[in-house]
Amino acid sequence: MTKYFIDTSNGVVSLADEVGADYPTEAMARTEALQAVSDMARDYVHQGGDRDMTASVRDPAGAVVYAVKLSLLDVTGQQ
Repeated sequence: MTKYFIDTSNGVVSLADEVGADYPTEAMARTEALQAVSDMARDYVHQGGDRDMTASVRDPAGAVVYAVKLSLLDVTGQQ
């Protein structure tokens, strides 16, 4: 198991993971980052407005090994 750190931002608040979690593979840490962005989108989609949500995975040395960004664009009223 390797400890990875998943930093997140909901477009307003950024949180650096200072504790980390053990994952059997880097791919599992990436899946967790994708899930974090999906969860954030679910929380904010009903609020309207534009928002960029991000998650990045850092390895034990602090190098970013994966990053994902999801942008919500409110096009209400636009054709």
